[in-house]
Amino acid sequence: MTKQRIVTLTLLLTPPFLALFLFGFTLNYYFFQDDWFNFNISNINSSYEFFDFFKYRNDIIAYRPLEIQTQYFLIRKFFGLNAFSLRVVNFSLLFISYILLIYLLRKILKNSRMALFSAALWVTSSFQFMNLGMINYHLWGTMSWLINYLIILKYINTKKFIFYFLSFIVYVISLGIWEFAISLPIVVSAYLFLISKYQIKNIIKLLLPFYLLSAIYIIARLIFVAHLTITEYQTTFNFDSVKAFFWYILWSFNIPEEFKKQTANNLIIFRVEFLKNFWKLVLVTFTGATLLITLGIIYPLYKTLKSKNVVDIRLIIFFLFWFGVAIFPALLLPNHNFMMYLTLPSIAIYSIISIYIFTSNLKYLWAIVLILWVLISAITVDFYSKGFSNRAQQVSKKFVYDMKSRLPNFPPNSLVYYKLSFHGDRHALLNQNAIQAIYEDKTINIAYDYDSFIELLIKKDKKRSVYIYEVARHGSPPVNLDCPTCF
Repeated sequence: MTKQRIVTLTLLLTPPFLALFLFGFTLNYYFFQDDWFNFNISNINSSYEFFDFFKYRNDIIAYRPLEIQTQYFLIRKFFGLNAFSLRVVNFSLLFISYILLIYLLRKILKNSRMALFSAALWVTSSFQFMNLGMINYHLWGTMSWLINYLIILKYINTKKFIFYFLSFIVYVISLGIWEFAISLPIVVSAYLFLISKYQIKNIIKLLLPFYLLSAIYIIARLIFVAHLTITEYQTTFNFDSVKAFFWYILWSFNIPEEFKKQTANNLIIFRVEFLKNFWKLVLVTFTGATLLITLGIIYPLYKTLKSKNVVDIRLIIFFLFWFGVAIFPALLLPNHNFMMYLTLPSIAIYSIISIYIFTSNLKYLWAIVLILWVLISAITVDFYSKGFSNRAQQVSKKFVYDMKSRLPNFPPNSLVYYKLSFHGDRHALLNQNAIQAIYEDKTINIAYDYDSFIELLIKKDKKRSVYIYEVARHGSPPVNLDCPTCF
């Protein structure tokens, strides 16, 4: 192996190892919160019921039959309640997407160093914590989006119909994984118009089937997808959308997601109590983000202009358009802001940073920015590791152990009392979803406090088996799970 090949391989493998260092602890995360709901809607008793996965549901606004129902069905079938399998899937998706991203950006940027550096920023960005430790559908979606883009480019270069047909099939599959897939034909159109200098009529001719399918998909969602009366899922575009846009940009530079929640109704002014407790974190992360913006964009742009190096403005416009189109669907949910929505849009920001850094010809600037990037990301991820998700997965793991170790099976229509004083712990089990998913029985009910226990108890007219795991009230004797008391 030549020295050049060793250097190339080292540069290629270092970012994934850094990502494993940053997020490796999530491999131990157990199922929690939405996982339990996903297991429940993926529970089927016959192969015929598998096709029900593709029906629109009235209890969820998302339509992701391949990512949610199919994925959780397969995990339960082959791995049971072993959460490590899901975390391995998540890391596999991340690393595969990293390689695909390098290939795609090499074709767009015509520069291997820019492509690798952009992908390195993406794979080590702190928002990946949510993709790896919590919800992975943006990883599935981004991977399929990148594959789809590459196949379209393959067709354009070869003119072989098989690649066009394959790209359309992958697009159909992508829509079953991820709503954000509808951004693909729009971004590809911008690429063909701005970078490849296609005429608009040729772009329409090429991508018309994709646009028609997108229109059918959007109309079907508007008609059939549940319209839940929950404020968080209300679709609109207002000042809160603009505020969310501002924070999505900050999150792209490793500012913690929690900061937005602590600004109340302000744009960036924090609650006093939060600032008292976390002023060091605020200072360090905002200072780091400012340095990253300065060193990654402002300073190299200044040096580039001063030295009269040429920056392809069409690429900058294209990537700005990419970011806007990819983040726009998330802005329509101004009360539902999460950093995972940056998985696809952030690629555009990191590509712009790469363009300016490498066009400036500042020899070691890329290394300085990458080191600073990983440090700030590590600080933010450390903050995440001590938050709700860590406690939630621990509560879930203990709950499953407590239930299954004491009583492997419950009779149908059982009522279980499992005391949890902290409301957040109950949210980790998502009310009835955890116990019903664990025992694959939706007739089982559970109460986490005494009042709810009594309420559930008197709701049923017929007798039911009751299992009390902990003391219900002061002075009440504990009842062993192995000796149920029937009421």
